[in-house]
Amino acid sequence: MKKQLISRNKFAAACGLAMLTAMPSIANAQANQFLFSKSRARLVILLHGVTPKPEESPEQNIGFSGHARHYWGFEFIKGLQGRTDEDKMRVITPRLGGNMGFRPNTTHGDWQPTTTDANPFDYAPICFPVSWNTSLPAGIETNQTLIKDYIRLMTKNAGANTTMVMVNTRDGSKHLMPQLGQTIDEVYQSYHIAFGALPIDQQPQIYLLGHSFGGIIARGILANPTQGDLWGNKLTANQRERCNYLRQRVVLVQTIAAPHEGTPIGDSAGDIADYINANGYNIILGLFNALSFPFYHGKTPAEVKTWAKEKIKFALDAVSGKRDCLQDLLRIKEYNSGILKPSTAQRFDGSSLVPIYTAAGRNPGGKYYDQNRSVFLLGGLQNNPVSTFDLLGGTRGAKESSALMLIEKVLHEDGYGARGKMPWGLAETPAGDRVSSPAAGVGPLMARGLEAGWVPSAPTITGVVGSLLHGAPYKFGVGDGEWDNDGFLAWDSAHAFHINAPNYFRIYDQNRYGGMLPWDDDNHGSIMFNEANGSWIHNEVIREAGPYILQPGQRRSVWNSTDYPQTPSNGIKVEVLEIRDAKNDLDPVTQADFTLKMRVGASEGTTILPDNMGVVGSSRIPAFTLTNFASPIIPIKITIIERDTADIVPSPDDLCVVGPEPGHTSMYFYFDTRTNRLLGDIHGEAGEIIEVNPVWWGVVNRVKTKIRVTRI
Repeated sequence: MKKQLISRNKFAAACGLAMLTAMPSIANAQANQFLFSKSRARLVILLHGVTPKPEESPEQNIGFSGHARHYWGFEFIKGLQGRTDEDKMRVITPRLGGNMGFRPNTTHGDWQPTTTDANPFDYAPICFPVSWNTSLPAGIETNQTLIKDYIRLMTKNAGANTTMVMVNTRDGSKHLMPQLGQTIDEVYQSYHIAFGALPIDQQPQIYLLGHSFGGIIARGILANPTQGDLWGNKLTANQRERCNYLRQRVVLVQTIAAPHEGTPIGDSAGDIADYINANGYNIILGLFNALSFPFYHGKTPAEVKTWAKEKIKFALDAVSGKRDCLQDLLRIKEYNSGILKPSTAQRFDGSSLVPIYTAAGRNPGGKYYDQNRSVFLLGGLQNNPVSTFDLLGGTRGAKESSALMLIEKVLHEDGYGARGKMPWGLAETPAGDRVSSPAAGVGPLMARGLEAGWVPSAPTITGVVGSLLHGAPYKFGVGDGEWDNDGFLAWDSAHAFHINAPNYFRIYDQNRYGGMLPWDDDNHGSIMFNEANGSWIHNEVIREAGPYILQPGQRRSVWNSTDYPQTPSNGIKVEVLEIRDAKNDLDPVTQADFTLKMRVGASEGTTILPDNMGVVGSSRIPAFTLTNFASPIIPIKITIIERDTADIVPSPDDLCVVGPEPGHTSMYFYFDTRTNRLLGDIHGEAGEIIEVNPVWWGVVNRVKTKIRVTRI
């Protein structure tokens, strides 16, 4: 890896290309020439967060264009493009030397880590929607003239209907300034090669979108600091000129799960690494060796035990390591009062502020651990429909949820830093305290100093392993006094809650949109894979928000001084047309007794359906309607419970599996009123009857449903 990176630098020096130096006179002149417009083509630049060192995870191809496919989800990118109706996109990769590669039909199957490439001469790839330009000339894959003609047509003819997505790739383990410099160089090169020859009025305007530490990098681009970071690293004069070229084109910034105020994980990561290296997981492995495991999904007890150990290791490795950037996170407040002061977020020195929007998920995400998942074979009290292991062996979001749940448990069990047993801090607003964690209130009353190091006790490890096996639930819609978190950082940090600056916008408040937005169903490691997140940002920000901040409290930034953004009004009707006991096993004596719970937007309702009915039709299930919703993306949640006659209140084993994937005892999806499409756990069109049949293997309490959503 290191040799390939060096070869890129040597190749650049040998070429001596004129494009490698941005001329100051051009950059300064264009500061007054680049005009923003709703009709101009849009380029969203994705800036990823912290990564391992490249040599630690060679399979990720960190620092190469292929890393894009490991870090960002295909569906998320299609959502950002506003084209969830398309099952493919076109990818152009600018290369050192000025040429471009072209992949005309990149599908979800192609956008996988297993197909990544590690070409040292590739810069950041650019994803185009298929859009109106469905026919391509023969030989375009390697013909530079045809590729340039394609870019010209997509930026000029489609205009505002074209949202392109560029994906930055860099070593995300370094200190702030080395990361910032590498980002500026690569993004400038990709932009300049792909769009630099176009007339300035056809070059796309830029929307920076940073996940995690990438949000800090986005702020660094806007600041373009002359001073160094806390370790003395500085941008070169050439990088600052390139940065001016880029930031004058930035309409706004969107961050998702960015540590604007730091995170306790930055405090403890080095200690966790020391513990892992010194103890070799001996404590954890010893505990697992003492447990008895059943046969599970065709695995022998020994195989299940090995599998479980690997998941624990994955959780600890996710936040361990002596990465330089974690030291930056520990001192982020110094940056906020210094080189990243909010007043520095400008398009060029002395210009107006750039709007910055924020979004953040919850831990562990509404789809996972929202109910108690204990399994009596593993020491729990209930034989629940789905076990923790289903989640660990399932989707990326499920794996991340499990890992982040363990991390939170560790922080609470031992306490860490000034916040003591509340590592995420005391919540100061109901909007930031929507989730009650099973770990809340656990741990020492007094804080443990950072200098003490971290060597977990046996009870700590026992508690953490027990959480994995027994699956203690998170309760949504119920506060616990702590700031909510996404597993890595607190809600207040992700929203820059304590940074008093007019360019920070938090427009996604629960009073307007309800208590659970698309990314509320995600955690730190899955938020950039959910297509509903991308669609929401496309609709609310990329399509609507403007480059200028005029009045405090406005719903969005604006395009001109006379523009006052209106709150939209959308309405839908959600019908559950049928509920069916899939295996006739919900009630061993008679037939099922169903209770339907539904949330649409911020409104919730419960319907107790007639007793002893294994199949319930639409005539007995009232439709749920919602009007005047303030967003074009409307969240929907459906939960079905089978009431036991002996239960005064539903018990955990009454939960029915309704989602199409393992682990989903609630179904989460979203209706996009702009495209009339359903996103999330189910996909379809407005008015279409959609049948949902959960996977069958190893799952009890399965319920089939038929659902229809229409606009009103």
